[in-house]
Amino acid sequence: MCRRLYSFFVVILIFAGSLVCYSSQLQADAQAIEIEQSDLVCAAQQLPLTGILMTNSFGELYLKIDEKFQRLPLTNPKLKKFTSQKGPHIQIVYDKEDQQKQRKKPEYKEVGQSFPFKVVKAVEIHFKSGMTFLALEVDSPELEQLRIRNGFSSFPEHHDKFYIYLGLLNK
Repeated sequence: MCRRLYSFFVVILIFAGSLVCYSSQLQADAQAIEIEQSDLVCAAQQLPLTGILMTNSFGELYLKIDEKFQRLPLTNPKLKKFTSQKGPHIQIVYDKEDQQKQRKKPEYKEVGQSFPFKVVKAVEIHFKSGMTFLALEVDSPELEQLRIRNGFSSFPEHHDKFYIYLGLLNK
């Protein structure tokens, strides 16, 4: 089923480009727009949908996910693969958020634990600066609860969802 969908949508994407289906406000200077990339979502749903909670020296908290997320089929020729020193991940707490809590050295007792997530859809995230990223929107009530237990809102600052960033779209 995935292979048939993949072939069908590759042809559509090559000739018609990405179809814009849905829009929601991400933050004051960005907008997430759902795009029709069933092949990408289908491939992502076949990967392990759990990750290990990690932190870094900046106080950021993120879910380290399977390296195969970096090798998903990206069919847009204008897309430049997005890489991070953290590797593929879902950002849970940004350093700026933690600094606002006035913590000197954040300690999260959940570090090292495994958390599940579900891939919902592919989106393009358009920033007012002109940068556009391809991302996967993910759902995880467990990650929302983790943030709440640690004194934060349900989602990272200026976000209304969790995302896996895959690439930067060149204009």
